[in-house]
Formats: sequence, structure tokens, C-alpha cells
Amino acid sequence: MDSDNNYLRLTPLGGLGAIGQNCMVMETEQTMVVIDCGLMFPDDYLLGVDVVIPRFDYIIQNKNKLKGIILTHGHEDHIGALPWLMPYVDVPIYGSRFTLQLVLNKLTEFNLKDYIKTQVVTENKPLSIGDITFNFFPVCHSIIEGFGLGIETPVGKIVHSGDFKLDQEPMGGHQTDLEAFRQFSRSGVLLFMSDSTNVERDGYALTEREIMSSLRDYFALARGRILVTLFSSHIQRMQEIFDLAGEFGRKVAVSGRSLAKNIEMAMEEGFIDVDDDIYCSLDQLAGYKDSQKVLLLTGSQGEPLSALTRLALGEHKQLKINKGDMVLMSSRIIPGNTKAITRVINNLYRLGAEVVYEKVRAIHASGHAHRDELKVMLETVKPRFFIPVHGEYRHLFKHAELARECGVAPERSIVL
Repeated sequence: MDSDNNYLRLTPLGGLGAIGQNCMVMETEQTMVVIDCGLMFPDDYLLGVDVVIPRFDYIIQNKNKLKGIILTHGHEDHIGALPWLMPYVDVPIYGSRFTLQLVLNKLTEFNLKDYIKTQVVTENKPLSIGDITFNFFPVCHSIIEGFGLGIETPVGKIVHSGDFKLDQEPMGGHQTDLEAFRQFSRSGVLLFMSDSTNVERDGYALTEREIMSSLRDYFALARGRILVTLFSSHIQRMQEIFDLAGEFGRKVAVSGRSLAKNIEMAMEEGFIDVDDDIYCSLDQLAGYKDSQKVLLLTGSQGEPLSALTRLALGEHKQLKINKGDMVLMSSRIIPGNTKAITRVINNLYRLGAEVVYEKVRAIHASGHAHRDELKVMLETVKPRFFIPVHGEYRHLFKHAELARECGVAPERSIVL
């Protein structure tokens, strides 16, 4: 608070003390804005529960003051709870073009699309909502068109990193605009909130180039079909699979609704570039030899009804595992899903496939900054106060310690 009774209040509703459910309320005397609105997948002991969402009581009680919802990017842990909030509030949702496309797909499933206002935001174009102004800085993450935020408030500048990493040589121009963070922070930043997910990992995160190189090695080795499972929002990785298929004379077909929907949308909107003679239907793929086939499948987390899980159980209506199939699990194992994924891997081996996953070879790169990258960001922003976000308690604690090492006063590096 400053002497003119200006204040800024932050009310975290999720995302602190857990990976997922990211949702932060930011308010001044006049304006209230929500940053992200995500869900979390339940722990095993929450039987019968499909998703976990933040408690929205505080937002709904103050909905007359609420002016907008800002989304940093399109992952479920940042947009997934919108269908449970939007029936109660009437404000625009702001995000990048790709993020809003995913939001509209989601809201269509809940019959909410026609009632919601969305507005695309871009870098270099500040957005003023009441007495708060948002600047959008591109960040490299495991989804395209993510943003970090430079926020101008009545009490000073705030920086929110969004989910980010610092890819040293990014592919397709997907990089974190460190210079934009630096320019914004030059005149002094009151508070920095930063992604804590990988604070326990030293050095730098693997780059997409390294992943592409690993995937290419497996494409060169494979004699039979290549089956790839990945997150259905990882458009950049899908592009790599299509490019490698073209390079090795293979055709690609998809099994899984969320994957197919996102690929169609990405092709229509120009986010992904695929030759018509590479991308085909499952029926068309049947006419080719195994050595010419690539299958993109849902099921990276061992979800019970996904394409890969049904394949592993021999219950897929159109496909079955052939001896000599190579399965590439190009995604990280989300904590809590280990048992389900291990079961799928064991079943795939039982049916004669070879399975490559993160523990065997680096075929997935985390979208979150490792310790050295977090340090670079802290030294770039040089905040007066620091609040670690996006992590379990130990991650927040260790990130707060790192901030103190980088010069933030101990009493100003705060774990909420």
C-alpha cells in the first residue's frame, strides 16, 4: 500500500503448494483481474473425482469488481477450470490466439461458447484493464504462444514469468524474450512471481533441437511401425513428428479425439504445416507397409479410455500392437500417473512392442526452467519482492532460497 491509499492485493486460489490448479486474483481499489484458471488431476485416493478446481467463492462474491481473466498459456492447469467459473461471471477472457482457440474448444463442450467474450492479445501491444496495464512477453514452453506478464499497477511494476524455459537455440522462433523482460524491469520491479516447477534440477532444460535429434535416431532405427504418444497441446512436437515422417518416407495417422481436434485446428489456423500426402486417416494408413507408418496416439499419462491404453489392453477397435512396433512416449510422467503409465508400458512389452520413455532416453524436454535458468530470470528482473509460484511446497521453498542467493532480501522472498 502507498500513501495515496493505493494498494495491490494478491489472492492465490490455486497453484501454490501443488502443480496444477493455477489461479491468482489481483486487485486494486478499482479493479479485479484473474490470472489463469486451471484445474488439477486428482490423487489416487480421490475416488470418483475427475478433476480438482480452485474454490471460486472469492471471485463470485466480488464479481462486480472483476474486469477480466488473463491467460498466460493454454495448458489444462491454466485454462481447464474456466467451464466452472464462466457461468457465474460476465467478463472477457484475454490470451494469445492459440490459447483462446483451445479455450473455445473447451467451452464448446460445455455449451458455453456463445455466452463468452474473448480478446486476442499480442506482444508489443499493452492491454489496460481498469487501473492495471498488462504487457505480454513471449516465452518458450511446451506449448506455443505462451506469455510472461509485465504488469503496471498503481503501486509499481509486477512481473509474472508464466511457465517458461530459456531455450538456447529454439526451433521455429519459439523463444523467451529475455530482452523484453529486461527492458520492462529496467526502471525497477516491485514484485516478481516465477515458475518453480524445476528448481530442483540443475543446469538448463533440454532443448527441442536435442529432442528432435533423439527422435530422428529412433526413426532411423525403426523397421516397423512407429507409435508416438504426446500431450495433445504440444503442437511444436507434432510438427517435428510430421517433419520426420516426411524425411523418412512415412505416413501419419491419428487415433484420439483431443489430438485429432487440436491438429485440425492447428492446421486451419496455420500453427502447423503438414503436407496432405503425409497426413492420412487410419483407413488410408492400412494400405501401407508397417515400415511406412507413424501413429500419433492419445494416452501419454495412461488415461483409461485413451488410444494407447486401449491398444495395450488389446481393446482398440481399429488397431492392435504388432511385434516389432516401436512406441515413443514423448511426454513427461505427471506425478500421480506413474502406476497407470507403468501398467501400459508392461502391457505393450507383453504384446511385443519396444517402448522408449523418458527414463530410457531423452525424447521429451520439460517446458519448465531448471535452476540456472531461474537464476538468469531473477538476475534479469532484479525484483524488490519475490513470490515463487507454480510448485509444491518444497519447490516454492527452494525457489525462495534461490532468490535470496540472487540478492532479494530474506524478508522479501516470501513463500505463500
